[in-house]
Parts: sequence; C-alpha cells; structure tokens
Amino acid sequence: VVGASDVYKRQEEEPEPEIAIPKIEIAVGETTELTTDSSSDNISWGSTDPSVIVVSNTGTVMGLKSGTAWVAGIPTDGSPIILYQILVQ
Repeated sequence: VVGASDVYKRQEEEPEPEIAIPKIEIAVGETTELTTDSSSDNISWGSTDPSVIVVSNTGTVMGLKSGTAWVAGIPTDGSPIILYQILVQ
C-alpha cells in the first residue's frame, strides 16, 4: 500500500518539465511575424519592453533598439499563453 507521504516524495523528486520558449533575433528596424499553433483567431499581444520592440495586434514584431524583450500572446479562447524571447541587435 502506497501512503500519501510516498506519493508526495515521488512528486518532489521528479524534475519540473522544461518549457522551450522560442528565441528570435532581429535587427533594429526589422520586422517579423510571430507564428502560433493556437486555435484562437483572436490573440492579445504585448511586449515587456516597448522601447526595444513593438508588437502589433496581429503578432508582427519590430525592433526599435538593441536589447532583449519578451512577447506574450494571450488567446481570448482560453488556449495556452504564447511566449517569445526577442533579441534585437
């Protein structure tokens, strides 16, 4: 018989799965279209640093100055959040 403490110990020992976040490099002034496997037709996009990149409501990213920023896409249908790391050179 497996007790609750045994199950808890096994859960603690199992490593968390790693999440692969796509990394994209673009130049200052360059644009790129973000792709997604989301079934949602309506995604709200946002940037962590609008001074480095801007992202349109359709998922087009443009590099403004050198740096790194994250882009998140939040589907309105409850699908998983989409993340990208953007490096502007």
